[in-house]
Amino acid sequence: MTAMSAPTSVRLSELMAAMSIATDFAMGQPVEYALSTSVLAVHLGAQAGLSDAELRDVYYQALLRYVGCNAETYAIAAVLGDEIAMRTEFAQIDSGSTTQVLQLCIRHIRDANPDASALELLRAIGHGLVAMGGWEKEFFPGHCEVAQRLGERLGFAPLSCAGLASSTLAGMAGEYRPYAGRPLRRLFASSASPRTW
Repeated sequence: MTAMSAPTSVRLSELMAAMSIATDFAMGQPVEYALSTSVLAVHLGAQAGLSDAELRDVYYQALLRYVGCNAETYAIAAVLGDEIAMRTEFAQIDSGSTTQVLQLCIRHIRDANPDASALELLRAIGHGLVAMGGWEKEFFPGHCEVAQRLGERLGFAPLSCAGLASSTLAGMAGEYRPYAGRPLRRLFASSASPRTW
């Protein structure tokens, strides 16, 4: 039996890709969801003519945008029950649609209280909606702060850190566009050369 030699180094992109898989699990997403998103984002960015530095920012933004997004797991589970199932379904709706978000949350509150009487269920829904109303201020800023601090500690470019700091809240409002105004030309043309980040 031959002993395997230890690798001499691990690239930051590989370490962050591994972290993204853990985040996929925590967010109820398919394995390599964030990694697939990163590959697509870099491909689209390359076709749009972004520089290597900008493509690096795009890669890390797409890969790490959910780091910290499970900060309120205990609160979600207490109100909505199976928070992994809820997160999986949440990713499939328009998070900017109050109607779709409320329908999803009310259904999960009902599912979390299967033996409740009509009055108990009404109370649970009321309590849940009140509790969820405070989550945006209490928990959501923490999502972005975790990602931003990680980016700063790892020496990411200021643009990457700024994107990580704002992607969750602004993304929910449909406002985050880091390269708005850049022309998207030759979309889906031949793939760009491999990157070595």
